[in-house]
Amino acid sequence: MHFCVLLAVLGLFIAQFYEAKSSKSDLTERKRVGRATPKSCDCILNGNRYVQVCQCGCVDHIAGQAYKPCCTICDCFPGDARLLLDNGNVVVMKDLRSGYRILTVKDGRRVFSEVKTFLHRQPYKNTTYLTLTTDQGNLLTMTGNHLLFASTNNQSTGMEARPASSVKKGDYIFSAKSCPRGLCPERVVQISFSTKQGLYVPVTDEGTLVVDGMFASCYSFIEHDFAHLAVFLFRSFPWILQPWQHDGFSPILSGLQSLGTVILPNCVLRLG
Repeated sequence: MHFCVLLAVLGLFIAQFYEAKSSKSDLTERKRVGRATPKSCDCILNGNRYVQVCQCGCVDHIAGQAYKPCCTICDCFPGDARLLLDNGNVVVMKDLRSGYRILTVKDGRRVFSEVKTFLHRQPYKNTTYLTLTTDQGNLLTMTGNHLLFASTNNQSTGMEARPASSVKKGDYIFSAKSCPRGLCPERVVQISFSTKQGLYVPVTDEGTLVVDGMFASCYSFIEHDFAHLAVFLFRSFPWILQPWQHDGFSPILSGLQSLGTVILPNCVLRLG
């Protein structure tokens, strides 16, 4: 217990140190590391290209080419995203609370996993979201750099956690709505953008969740398994993030995320 608390304090110290150091850095240094992280960005359609106009969650899209994230700091679901509770009721993301048990999938089986905390919870902030529409008419909405489980074919063996912005038409995402058990593949047929209210990132025991019927990760920014390990402290001791659970984003997480863009290898980072 004491060791974990010490780690939390150390994490806070590192975050505060890095934020202080970053505030003194100029734009040239951020370009040198190649990952400037603007506080916000928006996507404006200009001809056939979505261009960055610095709000969270946007992607840069050129028709017929792959998506690339233009921000790395936001990783969220909107307030109207829907989740299934263990009592059979459906709850929207804005009404979700720590301690609720929500549907997810583990080893091919549907299970209910407890929401331990929120990494990001800002009910009143608007942002641009990416929506994937499948051939079954189902929709999944999230920011472009949040991870979901997708594949280039319709086999679950090819399923991997990828940023939503990397999914293209013809790829498959996995649904708990279109089959009686486990997950079934659904082909992405449309990708669109919209502005929605609320930014939410719940973290469950399993590190995954079924949102709007689709299988997704609780994480973004870095490789899923690494992220699940990295937030072990916050899952075990959710009171560390308690001051930011009503409306906010912890400076501890912000600092550690910024530090990660510098020290983590590219094979761990999942920025699109």
